[in-house]
Amino acid sequence: MGSTITLPNSAQPGPLARKRPRLRLLYTPAEGVVNNHVFSLPVGQTWIGRELSRDREGIAMTSDPAMSGVHALVEVTPNDYYVRITDCNSKNGTFIDGTRSPGANEWRPIEDGQFIRVGNTFFLLRFEPAQVADFNMPALVGISLAARELRTRLAKLASEALPVLVCGETGTGKEVVSQALHALSNRPGELVAINCAAIPESLAESTLFGHVKGAFSGATGRQGAFRQADRGTLFLDELGDMAMELQAKLLRALEEGTISPVGADRPIAVNVRVIAATNHDLRSDVESGLFRRDLYARLAQLPLQLPTLRSRREDVLLLLQHASSEAVRELTPDLVQALLVYSWPENVRELFSIAQRLRIYGTSPEIWEHLSSGSKKVKIQSDSKDTSAPVTAQSASSPEAVRPTPRPYRLAVPTKEQLEELLRKHRGTVLHMAEEMGCSRRQVQRWMELHDLNVNNFRIQPE
Repeated sequence: MGSTITLPNSAQPGPLARKRPRLRLLYTPAEGVVNNHVFSLPVGQTWIGRELSRDREGIAMTSDPAMSGVHALVEVTPNDYYVRITDCNSKNGTFIDGTRSPGANEWRPIEDGQFIRVGNTFFLLRFEPAQVADFNMPALVGISLAARELRTRLAKLASEALPVLVCGETGTGKEVVSQALHALSNRPGELVAINCAAIPESLAESTLFGHVKGAFSGATGRQGAFRQADRGTLFLDELGDMAMELQAKLLRALEEGTISPVGADRPIAVNVRVIAATNHDLRSDVESGLFRRDLYARLAQLPLQLPTLRSRREDVLLLLQHASSEAVRELTPDLVQALLVYSWPENVRELFSIAQRLRIYGTSPEIWEHLSSGSKKVKIQSDSKDTSAPVTAQSASSPEAVRPTPRPYRLAVPTKEQLEELLRKHRGTVLHMAEEMGCSRRQVQRWMELHDLNVNNFRIQPE
């Protein structure tokens, strides 16, 4: 990569590790889509630019000609990890979620999940722990915390026989999740998928439970989805659209482990793991009398909420690359910005559609019109009422000024015993202590002054 990193990115989480601010590199012109570079932001100031002097520690992206030598300055405050940024009179400006930041000495807060554009390079800010459990699952693409947590949870649920209720907006990948659960379960039977909204009401019972020969005029016999999925998995998509009468029969099948085909004299035992999916608010449907409460209780023993694409923005470009390598060749910095700002109301399904249109037509006017239509719908969660006004160096310290975004991530002051343990471990090397604690050397020195500790007492003295 054409960049120089002077931050202590390899620090391992120590006894004081917790969620801390990190910048993930999403895109740079020299490499295109990037997903494996994460820069931990230490307490204090971090410079971003194309050419940084030795007295300006930070991130140097030497391969981006659109970036000024010293382009922007990011600051992380001690104790509470409040993050803000200011432009350093750059030639092309600094952008937060597509909105240009004010000029030099005018600070703008950056919230979790927002991206910054510096020149033609894009970073995303996340407050995350240094290490997060993950599970290898190629079908579920993503490097976001939400994607990693989903894979880990699926791995835990796979071996269970209980039903799983998968909830999420349209296009979030409910069928992909069902396939992953079945594959990991090692159940010897098939995965059978049924779209409950597409079954004609007159054929619904037969579709699920089958019918015997002669059950009705012209009937030749049918196994039904439950028997097809015996010893395997039955995926019931669009569950919220199932008729009430059929809901009662589904409940009986789940409780008794048997089904009654249409026209049969006796029930048939089946061994089926059910995964149900819906984009309905089933709790609301239960209260409205549109869905059976007892069936909901039976299916929701293992609920699984799928994240929206707009909540995992660091996965957008990676998913585009997964959908089509040809589509990625059409990327320009402005198109990258449009993709990141877009609200993705139909989630991953919509992204895959955009990828194919880019592959076939390139960056056509229709693509730009589509993306611009939803670019203003992005909602970043925040407790503040207004983060649109710039925070200047003067207003930040003024008691009359509007308070900036709340600072939810607080770093507790370490005890004297904790500091002594780290001093002994690192033999009085403050730099190594700062790396393990994920903060600046100055912060460590302030803590040692607070507890009246001297590093020389912990260094190995020559004989």
